[in-house]
Amino acid sequence: MSEALAVVLPDGVAELGCALPALARLRAAGFTLHALAPAWAGGLLAASGDRVLVRSAGRGATVAALRASGARRGVLFDDRFSSALLLHRAGIAAVGHGGWRRWWVARVLPRDRRAHPVEACWALAGAWCADGATVPSTCTVPISGPAQAGLPAEYVVLVSTPGWPGRRLLVRLLAERLAVIGLGGCKAQPGLQLLNVEGAVAYLSVMAGARVVIGADAGLLQLAALAGARVVSVSGPGHLVEPRPWTRRVRPLGDAHGWPSVDAVAAAALAEAA
Repeated sequence: MSEALAVVLPDGVAELGCALPALARLRAAGFTLHALAPAWAGGLLAASGDRVLVRSAGRGATVAALRASGARRGVLFDDRFSSALLLHRAGIAAVGHGGWRRWWVARVLPRDRRAHPVEACWALAGAWCADGATVPSTCTVPISGPAQAGLPAEYVVLVSTPGWPGRRLLVRLLAERLAVIGLGGCKAQPGLQLLNVEGAVAYLSVMAGARVVIGADAGLLQLAALAGARVVSVSGPGHLVEPRPWTRRVRPLGDAHGWPSVDAVAAAALAEAA
């Protein structure tokens, strides 16, 4: 019989996405995960067989649900004081990072500020795993559910690019070769097919079918990486794509000193889509 393990996940898309490879490691080690998570991630976690406790429930009800899970150990992938306190009140011995949360954490791991968040989450999971596994250079998650209706046979996905002035021209250039699907806050324009989807599973499904995903939203690009998509990230002054998507199939463009040109982004996207 597998052991119940409580895991507390952050609300942010990028932060939660970086924890998903660690969750796969814990499942492979034989744990049944009872995940305290935001509502948008519930379908994705449930599809992997996890028991999902939605964070929006009241604090007392959450503590009661954690106690009822039977978990005696847990992992804090979320750094909030309230998350550490919830597991402490539920009588669950948690591993997590220290700081001012150390009074409520049974086992404190030092935080390596140089590590990618995927690596940091992997290390937290390793506190309860004796497998000695190293984090894969590319991690994907299983995608369940029906395919999104209305998608063309071949397409690229554009997610939000705040601050970058080249979005409209990029769409025009790409639309000459491929259908361009807009997700996650893209504004309407000729040549861009906006798609209204809800929940992580739907986003992953659309991205998994894309020839390439382009944008500056770190959270959505991390989901694209987990969907197995090729990624072109667009960074610039005041808006770096951090953390970078955890995949070898990413082509980062731009930096703190300047935005990439439209031609450079279009060329990279078409090369990845070829």
